[in-house]
Amino acid sequence: MVLPVLLPQFVTLIPSFVFLEATLDIVGLGDPLLPTWGKVLDDAYRAGALFGGYYYWVLQPAALLMLSGLGFAMLGFALDRVFNPRLREL
Repeated sequence: MVLPVLLPQFVTLIPSFVFLEATLDIVGLGDPLLPTWGKVLDDAYRAGALFGGYYYWVLQPAALLMLSGLGFAMLGFALDRVFNPRLREL
């Protein structure tokens, strides 16, 4: 069966796609109408949020990006431990 091997891999790859989407939005290649974390970071950069003292414009989306990436990575590693018989402990 291939599904037990692919499922943890797909879950582990989700943060890569989230960060890719955020990076494309920061660069300006994303959808300008969707309110994503990358768009919020881009808007904060363009408005000069760090120079104006609005740190929460940058820290909140950056922290949420990191937390979502960490959460999906940990879920993927846990699923890999459950489904991969070589990683099971006796």
